[in-house]
Amino acid sequence: MLTYETIMAACHGDPVAQKEAVADLEWFIDILSTHSISNDGIHKERGIDPYMKGFLTGKLLSAIPRFAPYTYKSRKQGRLKPNNNESKKP
Repeated sequence: MLTYETIMAACHGDPVAQKEAVADLEWFIDILSTHSISNDGIHKERGIDPYMKGFLTGKLLSAIPRFAPYTYKSRKQGRLKPNNNESKKP
């Protein structure tokens, strides 16, 4: 589980924090990258497609800086809105 500080550092471009975020979600990327492969039409093997895994990892890394962390607001205050202080890059 990632800490809030790690998530914020990853959103602000810290490469170590981004690497931790990718490592935390690697199990899910592996699931999405797993395919059944049939060599002779009879036997099927399941394996991780390294090209798909690299593609999904790249998409995750490109989406992390665009992530806008939200702050909690009560129902009386309305919908959740991004915290402007945290979403701005330094």
